[in-house]
Amino acid sequence: RTRVNDSDFVCSPTQESASQTDGYPRLSASPGKPQGGGTVFVFGTSQPTDNDLLTEVLQWKTDGTGGDGRGKLLTAQNFDDGRCYQINSGSISESRQEEYPNPTPGQPVSINEQWCETDVLIPPYVPINTPYTIYWVWQWPTAPGAPGLPDGKDEYYTTCSDLDIV
Repeated sequence: RTRVNDSDFVCSPTQESASQTDGYPRLSASPGKPQGGGTVFVFGTSQPTDNDLLTEVLQWKTDGTGGDGRGKLLTAQNFDDGRCYQINSGSISESRQEEYPNPTPGQPVSINEQWCETDVLIPPYVPINTPYTIYWVWQWPTAPGAPGLPDGKDEYYTTCSDLDIV
């Protein structure tokens, strides 16, 4: 299947361990990917359900309209924040290692990967001492015409977090 449909959940049934669940594979890269590493969307809601669907959540808008109106789009950003890197000899990695070093504290010559960041602001109207759920959704599609995928391919990675607002 190469398209998202109305039965796709926004979160994996379990995210309690670092193991992969059948049907929710670990990321693998292939040609035809978008510039900027795709788009990360962060959605927030005070009214999560146990069966929120990806296609429904993707309809939520910044003003609270869209979809069923239970949540909002909090941000949409490139996955690649322009600072992140994995340690390798590629030109992007080497220039970012120099510009954005990430040493282990107390070990100034150590070298560590710099993870990509997604910046999100919890809305000020969310009441203190209440739970708030965020859905982090990375859209990383393959463009039409990529090898073996004449129509392209939907590819999403998600994680869900319940926050205590303090």
